[in-house]
Amino acid sequence: MFRKIGMWLGVLGLMVVIAFGGLALTRMHTAKARAEAVARARPLDTPYAAIADGKAYCWGNNANGQLGDNTTTERHVPVAVSTSGVLNGKTVTDIDVGNSYACAVADGKAYCWGAGSWGSLGISSGNGSKVPVAVDTSGVLNGKTVTAISTGDTNTSAIADGKAYGW
Repeated sequence: MFRKIGMWLGVLGLMVVIAFGGLALTRMHTAKARAEAVARARPLDTPYAAIADGKAYCWGNNANGQLGDNTTTERHVPVAVSTSGVLNGKTVTDIDVGNSYACAVADGKAYCWGAGSWGSLGISSGNGSKVPVAVDTSGVLNGKTVTAISTGDTNTSAIADGKAYGW
């Protein structure tokens, strides 16, 4: 059984230390630890996310398509984020969810889905999407490798080539 022993919230998202027996896990992307950490740290009406075997999974509130499964159906168990489009064949290495949208890093690029208000998805239209869309890299992210991503209420932050970027 996992138990939470510490939690920090910062610019790069949630980091929780989970204890399993005598072993403490601090890796954000250990799927069980990440799922446990997110489930304990967020209110019940928000979405949750985890990474397992390089794939993204989300569950919870889906009013804006923030689970990325091409629906707006609330899910009480993890469902796979759609890989039929821009995530096809890619390995997800980071994921974060806000109240109305989610973003992930896969193969060094950023992808987002859900509500697009205030430019949170990083695409020029401001429209939302029920499946992942590639963040626009024609500007400051051109040629950069994204390694981490964090969502807020309406803004997104990412680390690319060791520097912070936001939209």
